[in-house]
Amino acid sequence: MSFWIGGLSAVLVFGSLLVLIRMSRFTDIQGFALRHRVWIYGFSIATTTFGVAQILSAAKEDVFSIQELIMTAALVAIVCLIVLLPVVLLWPSRKFSPAGGSQSLLRAPGFNKRATSTEQQGGAGGGQLDTEGPELNLLLELPTMIRRFERALLGSKITIFAQDQDLSYTWIHNAPAGFGAAAVIGRKDHELLPLETALPLIEAKRRSLEEEKPQRIETTVEIEGVEHCFDVSIEPMYDEGGVLDGIISIAVDITEQKESESHLRLITREVNHRLKNLLAVTQAMARQSAAYAKSPDEFVESFVGRLQGLAQSHDLLVQEAWRGGSLVELINGQIGHLLPAAKTQIILVGSDLRLSVDATQNIGMALHELATNAAKYGALSDPQGKVKISWRKVEDSGDQAHLHLQWSENGGPPVKPQSKKGFGYAILQKVTARTLGAEVETDFAHEGLRWEIRVPWEHVVE
Repeated sequence: MSFWIGGLSAVLVFGSLLVLIRMSRFTDIQGFALRHRVWIYGFSIATTTFGVAQILSAAKEDVFSIQELIMTAALVAIVCLIVLLPVVLLWPSRKFSPAGGSQSLLRAPGFNKRATSTEQQGGAGGGQLDTEGPELNLLLELPTMIRRFERALLGSKITIFAQDQDLSYTWIHNAPAGFGAAAVIGRKDHELLPLETALPLIEAKRRSLEEEKPQRIETTVEIEGVEHCFDVSIEPMYDEGGVLDGIISIAVDITEQKESESHLRLITREVNHRLKNLLAVTQAMARQSAAYAKSPDEFVESFVGRLQGLAQSHDLLVQEAWRGGSLVELINGQIGHLLPAAKTQIILVGSDLRLSVDATQNIGMALHELATNAAKYGALSDPQGKVKISWRKVEDSGDQAHLHLQWSENGGPPVKPQSKKGFGYAILQKVTARTLGAEVETDFAHEGLRWEIRVPWEHVVE
């Protein structure tokens, strides 16, 4: 561009000079003195006063007077000023090229691609940087951007580091404890990590260099005695000329994520196990309810009630994230939803405690059978009847202990001896005892039913 502007300026100046010559009385003013002689350019014709031969042989003082020379020089100077002043004012001086002119502003040496030929030549503008455009604003904001970047990383679990083609560390930022710049710069992975950890990392990094493609790997590193899991992304890094210069990597600490995934898998297995148990219990409950029912209606009533009681126990377990259930909440759930108006007839004695999952489920089934029987035939069928539920810890010989839970009724109709015992009695006497390793006693006393269970203390969650 500057070549064409300079050429145009020269043509304008020379053309203006010719105009002056034609307008003046000195047709051959374009000559210049050389050894006190006047040289005539080939296209010029001599004036009528001086022939060509005369001019070529005459001294310049014989051809031009001093006043005429001064006047001509002044006119030429004015023309040059008129022509060159706009050129100078319009000259594109508001651009400058960065050093080398081969790299655009803020081109980081090496992320995921080489510099294109246009980028290497500064683009269409030859690498020029506008001093008042967005590039300058970006340049001025660069320190602030870097500070924000560093501050954001400081509170994160992200580490960024670079390595040369020999896989020696050249830079690291926001490193975990024990892996700061002083500890890693100039060293390699096998010098910093156990061999079983370093080898997979080295293989992935070399593959990134050889194929010039991103790689990703998970690794475990011990930091201050605790194992941390990292997700490492590796990318080839290039210098300003687009030549492969090493790798740059981002390592994200995903230890908490891995622990959450492990916990989720554990919960999934536990839910699957519980679901199978629940289906087995439901199947047995349906079969036994049908076996003892005298009619289809009686079967439906008893089976649906037992399913509802089982659902109450499971709601409590889900609420407590399957860590067990509160005994008081279990009692209220099994009795309250059946007999909301009879809550004043029920007396609870004992400090609340947390039962294991199995104890919550099986004692819940027993409480459901007791409440259903009391509402139909026992103390809760009479407004004057009372039910007392008490529990306490009993120390056994040695360091053993058990939970003693008692259900006792009084004030209701006299209890009649049962010649035939149904499925409810089987749950109270056999199922609960077998699943919990407990001792169970059932007494159909005249004044009211009494049921006791002694559960090993291991089924109580301290």
